[in-house]
Amino acid sequence: MTILFRSHKCANFLQQNRRSKRGTTSDEWSDLREYSPENDAKDIVWKRSTEPNTIISKKRELQQSLRLIFCAHRDIGDDFMTAKDEISRSEWKKQSLDILKKSAQKSNFPFQEFFEKKEQNLETLVKNKIKNHLIIFLTSSLDFNEKSYKVLSRQNDVIIVYIEHIFEKNPDTSVWIEGKVFDTKKIKKYQDERQKIQKEFIKKCKKNKISPLFLDTTQSIETALNHFFKYRYARKK
Repeated sequence: MTILFRSHKCANFLQQNRRSKRGTTSDEWSDLREYSPENDAKDIVWKRSTEPNTIISKKRELQQSLRLIFCAHRDIGDDFMTAKDEISRSEWKKQSLDILKKSAQKSNFPFQEFFEKKEQNLETLVKNKIKNHLIIFLTSSLDFNEKSYKVLSRQNDVIIVYIEHIFEKNPDTSVWIEGKVFDTKKIKKYQDERQKIQKEFIKKCKKNKISPLFLDTTQSIETALNHFFKYRYARKK
């Protein structure tokens, strides 16, 4: 399976300073040409020309121009493991980063990747004045650096994928970790506080026009993002 990246926001940014062959700013299509068998079906919108029995195709400029940035944060506690056969958040981020890169390569989308501490990642992107990119962050921290995210979301389409360990989401009644038994009542209290912070995190994302996704270490980023992109622009009834 391949992640089908989409971003109307990036397409709109590109249209602002670009004119079509017809001299308008509202036409997002380019490369008008006759249809040939090697055309990729996903890049084609069929329309009949003024000539009888002739079909022409238009290739999405969005498909040609979408640029991606994958940014995984190295957060505290990412190497946390339970006694069970479960992967850590650090390992999940590495695996997900590979999936993102392979999907971008398969779709021929140019991309950049970063895997450093959150402060370093954000500082690099802001300093380089990144614009017109679809940026996907992988993080396990709910500490929202509003100043940096606000700057990035102005000229980019930003998605933050928050990942939590399955143990935090569904702790067992008795879990052994490094020879210690954790009190699940305390964990429950921790979870309640965490949910409050998550709600505040969502509010800040909404305020800054950022899309948040919440996953755990048992879930696939491939499935989650494809579902997100599929229904992102669906009309609500």
